[in-house]
Amino acid sequence: MNHTVTRRRLLLVSALSLLVFYVIAPAPATAQVAPWLVLGGPQAGYVEIPHDPELNPAEVFTIESWLHPVSHTTWAGGTCPSLVGKGFSDTYWLGLCSGKLRLYTHGSGSSRDSSSVVPLNEWTHIAAVYDGANINFYFNGVLDSTFGGTVGPLPATDSVLRIGNDIDWNFVPIAAMDDVRLWNVARTEAEIAGAMNSTIDEVTEGLVSSWSFSGSDAGDPVGGHDGVLVGNVTVGSEIPEPNPCTREYFVAAGAHAPGALGSVWRTDLHFYNRSNFDNAVDIFLLPRDTDNSEPDMATIDLEAFETMTVEDVVLSEFGEGSLAAAFRFCSPFPLQVASRTYNKGEKGSFGQGIPGLDSGKGIRDGSSGHIIGVSENELFRTNLGWVNMTSSPATLELKFIDGASADLGELSVDIPPYGHGQLNQVFTEVTNEDVNNGRIQVRPVGSRVIFYASVVDNPTGDGTFMLAE
Repeated sequence: MNHTVTRRRLLLVSALSLLVFYVIAPAPATAQVAPWLVLGGPQAGYVEIPHDPELNPAEVFTIESWLHPVSHTTWAGGTCPSLVGKGFSDTYWLGLCSGKLRLYTHGSGSSRDSSSVVPLNEWTHIAAVYDGANINFYFNGVLDSTFGGTVGPLPATDSVLRIGNDIDWNFVPIAAMDDVRLWNVARTEAEIAGAMNSTIDEVTEGLVSSWSFSGSDAGDPVGGHDGVLVGNVTVGSEIPEPNPCTREYFVAAGAHAPGALGSVWRTDLHFYNRSNFDNAVDIFLLPRDTDNSEPDMATIDLEAFETMTVEDVVLSEFGEGSLAAAFRFCSPFPLQVASRTYNKGEKGSFGQGIPGLDSGKGIRDGSSGHIIGVSENELFRTNLGWVNMTSSPATLELKFIDGASADLGELSVDIPPYGHGQLNQVFTEVTNEDVNNGRIQVRPVGSRVIFYASVVDNPTGDGTFMLAE
């Protein structure tokens, strides 16, 4: 006999001092009762189930689960996290791609995507059904979309089954999951809707496995296919937090600041949203020579694949009329950033472009980088700058070498968290002699940094941005 335990809520009503209890069916968005599977975070873990032939449906199957995603990406920004998989290259896999459900049935080349996007920050019951010819997607027990699928017997592998991961696609969602079920039958809309608010804990026809996470582990009371928690994963009552900065970028220098003869330097930022999602980009202002642990922030909204220019950003977005600064950006989706810092004159403008760099750039803690081809003489001057790319304080160990490879001197600079700084005519810190075709070596201690030089043509004021490598 099948045994189904239905989750219920009790509604307490007071009338004429008499307490009456009503039993009502839970709404889909609040149907889940802890504990559940908590996924996400740095070095995110998953559930692994040892291979068993029963985990290879032969002709048709259904995968269903309650899902509470807080991001459509992984912690590191991957856009296709795995939900349930036995090796997408060879057999079946269910995941999220650009926020939509994606199901593979026969390995590579057999995928289909749902029409709708799974909503964030709420519980949604999801189901993907392969009936031998078609793939059907269901949200909260209602058919979302139907697509023709690959026809033929389902492939079998001896790979492990994973929840929140896949042996061929190691990308974990930032989400909570509950009541994950694998069926070897094609469930109907009525069957899915009729049991989605229930926990099935005994043998049921067509049900291969049910992982309800009702204890502290990933046991399967139906099929005996118990899972093992691998890595940084828990069964609990938490909803995971999204990565506050999935993708991080920097522009090393900018300003709205007065220059010579009444001129004003300003910075325009250029953005390209390289995804098909609407993208909210946070801009953090990192003023020069200060601790930027708690910087001012502005947010711009980019539509899918939109290009945008924010003119004179220091003044227009932050209201600062006399400030030099760098910029840090946090974006949930891929972004391209560039900038131009320039001075307007009667006959036009002049300045220099400064590229946007992702967080993987810069010089690592303990490594060395070099800037070459820098000079300090009648024709050129070298301004040196840096940005601390982390929230940890750091020290820059600088060494100056002339064009004949002679050491000119050393300098040590302490920089605060997310600190930005600049030294103008930097060779004058170590020598009074002209320097031609010199080199500067930097070694950061305690953090990763962007290290750069602006080599300025003295007669024209034209500057060239040079990045340490």
